[in-house]
Amino acid sequence: MALTEAKGSLEEQARAARFSAQLFEEKERQAAELAAMTSEQRVFEDEDGNAWGYVVIAERVVRIEGCSEQVEELCVPAQIEGLPVIAVAAEALAGKTAITEVHFPESVEQIGAYVLRGCSQLRVADLACSADRYDPSWLKGCTKVEELRVPERAASLKPNIFDLPQLKRLYLGRGIEELEPGMFAKSKLDSIQISAENTALRTDGAGIYSADGSCFVALAIPRESYAVEPGVTKIAKKAFAGIGALAQVEIPQGLELLDEFALARTAITSFTAPETLRCIGRQAFFNCRELAEVTLNEGLEEVGDEAFCASGITRLQLPRTIRELGKKVVDRTALKCSGADASFSIEEGSQAIRLDEYGVLYAIEEEGLRVIRGMDASLPEIELLAGTYKVGEGAFTKQMNLRRVVLPEGLLYIEDNAFRDCRGLEQVSVPSTLRSVGNNAFLDTSIAAFKVPASLERIGRTALITLGAHHEDWAPELELVEVDPANPRFYKHCGMLVERRDDGHAQVLVYDGTEPVVFFPDEVDTVCPYAFRGTKKLQELHISDRVKAIGMRGLAFDCLLKDIYIECTQPIEGHSKFHFSFPDTKRGEAQQNNAFGQLQNMDVEFIFRGYDLTITNAAKFDNKSDDDLALYDQVCLLVERLEDPLFLRPVHQDTIDKMFTFNIVEICKAVARHDDRGTIDKLVELGYLNKENVYDVTDAVAELKDAAMTGHMLELIRRRFGLDTARFEI
Repeated sequence: MALTEAKGSLEEQARAARFSAQLFEEKERQAAELAAMTSEQRVFEDEDGNAWGYVVIAERVVRIEGCSEQVEELCVPAQIEGLPVIAVAAEALAGKTAITEVHFPESVEQIGAYVLRGCSQLRVADLACSADRYDPSWLKGCTKVEELRVPERAASLKPNIFDLPQLKRLYLGRGIEELEPGMFAKSKLDSIQISAENTALRTDGAGIYSADGSCFVALAIPRESYAVEPGVTKIAKKAFAGIGALAQVEIPQGLELLDEFALARTAITSFTAPETLRCIGRQAFFNCRELAEVTLNEGLEEVGDEAFCASGITRLQLPRTIRELGKKVVDRTALKCSGADASFSIEEGSQAIRLDEYGVLYAIEEEGLRVIRGMDASLPEIELLAGTYKVGEGAFTKQMNLRRVVLPEGLLYIEDNAFRDCRGLEQVSVPSTLRSVGNNAFLDTSIAAFKVPASLERIGRTALITLGAHHEDWAPELELVEVDPANPRFYKHCGMLVERRDDGHAQVLVYDGTEPVVFFPDEVDTVCPYAFRGTKKLQELHISDRVKAIGMRGLAFDCLLKDIYIECTQPIEGHSKFHFSFPDTKRGEAQQNNAFGQLQNMDVEFIFRGYDLTITNAAKFDNKSDDDLALYDQVCLLVERLEDPLFLRPVHQDTIDKMFTFNIVEICKAVARHDDRGTIDKLVELGYLNKENVYDVTDAVAELKDAAMTGHMLELIRRRFGLDTARFEI
């Protein structure tokens, strides 16, 4: 996060905290004012002998605080002391196990939470007051309620009204304007009434309609069959959804829209569309398992996503007037979308869409055919029609069985995600006319080769990242990228597909592994996401800090490179080039790939962290591994690092110091076995081999019976440290 962003975020948090504090203070102030205006609790006994606890607010209105009931039918008083009762406090009537009915007067405007909680014998809840909402907490635990009248001013209701498991009779007041779609899916009602004063909704005693009769809103009373009234032009979202007993619906002429989920999860067995029907919404017949016969008359223009998904239909023909067909319209059905025996079809003569023998759906457009999607995901091979100019977005996404695609000459565009996640797709014929390949077009496929024609102008950044390169444990499937030399934008260099950008720079899109030694061109400043991810063929890499942007895991190769060279356009403390050669161990390979796989730019310091972790043994990647560096090899690398300690972190310096200080005898003995006098001298220069330990080291070296090496140690004792060598026998 940039500093300015962090500062802005802190300021926003401070403002939010101040606002929250102001709200809290305001609520406390209002509560204090209300308390100041509220009388001490008083008691009022009604004519039925019920004792009501109440308070008077501002000497004008009353709030009920509690009640000691004496009757089964409890009526909240509308007035006390000649003042209107406008509120009933939270839990004021909770736990009244004797009452079977409760009635609230119209004067009540506020009802507190859980007001009737635990009234276990309550059967009638008449809440026809002036509250502006219905709160299901009011009747929490009232499991025997059979009749409910909601507040007159409540404007909307949700399915939680049926948290009352025994509810049979429902009365909706004059204020109800909106019923949440699908709210009657769990209905067990045998009676529904709506106030005659309601100007938005009405009922025929089973179904609910808009007041003008143009929209069928919902079937409130479960039925096996229902006839929708004439004059309805729209059946609303989820109007019949979830009513499992419903097997037959009579649809009137004049209906234009069957909205989303309208008949989903019902037992409907057949459907004949009126000639006026223009649109069948998303999942309109979803999971209608008993639906066997559907007749769609001419005039239908649109069928939404998954409209018949998981239904029982075995044959379906769309009329030629159809203009738009959603995704997965007939998925999980017995319908066959391809071949000579296809049971899903579009009537000949459509001017908007067509279906080919492979079950590929096309839009008929002025420029030619545009692939909308493949309707049959079981096919291993598809050949697109001549005249196809575009493969649309997501057209074949996740078609796992697809192995080969033949694209026709004349094709211009493959849009975003067109073949994404077609994991079995191995072969794609690329036409010479292709101009654009969209983002993720072939992401997570198994294509082995791709040829860039001269006409191609655009390739999405991750369009050619195959399954292994993206997030699997094997090498990239893409093994060969070819580029027509006449293409002015793309070229191949050292196994890399490179794109020249309009800003004069270039980016690496993908590496195909055809050349083990890679030199980055000077114009490259970007490595796209996953470009080198998973490669097992790279051996040597030459790159510079001109590369300013590296996408996610752009350099996450899956092999140990022998040599990595990083050129610096501006020297770093005298270094114009850095050379990294990670040790040939599992730890070395893992740390190298971890370091380069996380790079967002050529951050030399970050790479050194990974390198230093490896050579200091500060991290272990495989506790069962026995391929650690030999002590001598490790010492040589550490000494080399200490001679040029640029970016050496204190923690790694401390690790090296401790290793050399506490193990100097064993270290020098390992070096002596290789007759490496130069490294012995370097250990002296670095201060690890000194006066305090040189005698012990010399004793250990002498045990090797190497006269030359022992002599070198004695020479160090005499000339470097000025000590006596008389104790040694030569």
